[in-house]
Amino acid sequence: MSRLTITWLHPLGSLEDQLFQIEDSEAQTLVIDVDAFRDRGGELAARAINLINVFTLGPANYGVDLLGALEQAGTASARCLAGPNDLATLNYTGGTTGKSKGALRYHRELGGFASAILSDFEIPETPRYLAVAPISHVAGTKVLPTLMRGGTVHMLRGFDPEAVFKTIASERINFTLFVPTMIYVLLNHPALDRSDLSSLELLLYGASAMSPSRLIEGIERIGPVFSQLYGQTECYPVSVLRKSDHDPNTPELFLSCGFPIAACEVKILDDEDHEVATGEPGEICVRAPHVMAEYWKRPEQTAETLKNGWLHTGDIARADEQWGEAVTAIIVAREGARPNAEELIKLVRARKGSAHAPKHVKFVSELPMTGVGKVDKKVLKAGFWVGRDRLVG
Repeated sequence: MSRLTITWLHPLGSLEDQLFQIEDSEAQTLVIDVDAFRDRGGELAARAINLINVFTLGPANYGVDLLGALEQAGTASARCLAGPNDLATLNYTGGTTGKSKGALRYHRELGGFASAILSDFEIPETPRYLAVAPISHVAGTKVLPTLMRGGTVHMLRGFDPEAVFKTIASERINFTLFVPTMIYVLLNHPALDRSDLSSLELLLYGASAMSPSRLIEGIERIGPVFSQLYGQTECYPVSVLRKSDHDPNTPELFLSCGFPIAACEVKILDDEDHEVATGEPGEICVRAPHVMAEYWKRPEQTAETLKNGWLHTGDIARADEQWGEAVTAIIVAREGARPNAEELIKLVRARKGSAHAPKHVKFVSELPMTGVGKVDKKVLKAGFWVGRDRLVG
C-alpha cells in the first residue's frame, strides 16, 4: 500500500531552485500542468535524476497524460489511507536567510493548521475563496479550510487587477488573500471605484508590512474587511489582527503582528531562551500543534530551530500588553421599547462624536447595583475587559 507526501514547486521559482527542491525532497513523481508550465515541465523532467514518474495534465511530448488516463480508467470513490503518523507535506522555505529548507509535517500537524485557521480567522460560513497568489505558499493554506467548510475555491493564473475585480463581482467572492503590494495596485487602479466588491467579507493580507495610510484608504474604499496574518513555513498561522482591530482611529495597531491565535503559545525570548520584559525586543518563539515536525534531512538546523521545545522563528518583536477598553453601552430598555443598536450608535456619534460612540451595545434587563444603590461599574466592566498580548514587529 503506497503513501503520498506532497511538495509544491513555487511557480515563479527558478529552474535551479525547482531542481534543487525535487532532488532534495527525493521526489519520485512530478505532476505538471502543461497549459501553464509545458516548457518548464519538460526541462524538469529531463534534468531531475531521481524522478520515476512524470504525469502531465493534458497531452505533452513527455510524461503520461494523467487526464487521459483518468478518462480511460473511469471513476472510483476516494478513500483516505493516511493516518496521523504518516508523512503529509514537505513545504520549502523561501530561502531568504540561506538555502531553502523543507519543513516536514505529518498528518497530525497538517490537521492542526486547518483547524487553527477555521477557529481564529473570520472565514465566511460558506466560503467563496479567490486564490490569486501562488497556492504553493500562504494562499494555498486557505484551500483546505475552505473545502472543509463546504466552500469553493476560484483560482486566477497570475495577478491581473481587472480579472480580480471581475471575478469578485461575477463569482460573488467573499474571501481572498493579497500581499500588500497587490492591494496598492488595486487601490491605484481606475477600475476599483466602478467595481462591485460588495460580496467581499474578508480580505486577508500579510507577508510584509503594509502602509497604515494605504490600509485606511483600503478600509474606506473597499470596506471594513481587512485582517492581517502572521506566520511562517515552519508554523502557520501564529497571530492575526482581526477586522474589528482595524480601526482607522488607531492606525498604530496596524504596524503590529496582531494577537496570538488560541492554538499558539507565544513568548518573546532572549538569546538564552529567557522571557524578556514587556516592551523589550526579543525573538518570537512558538509552541503549537501545527509547528513542523522537523527540517527534512537537516538534524542540526532542526535542533537549533526547535531547541527547548520552542520554534525559534528568527523574527524579532516586542510584546505590548496594554489593556484595551472599547466604549460599550449597557442599556435597560423601557418596557415595550425595542431600540436598534446601530441607530443608537449613530445617534451618539452624531451628537457626541466618534470618540464617545459605543463600539458595542448590550441590552440587559437590569443593571448591577452597589449596596448604597449606585450602578456597580466594576461589575459592569468585569464582563467586558479583554487583555491580550499584542506582538509588535
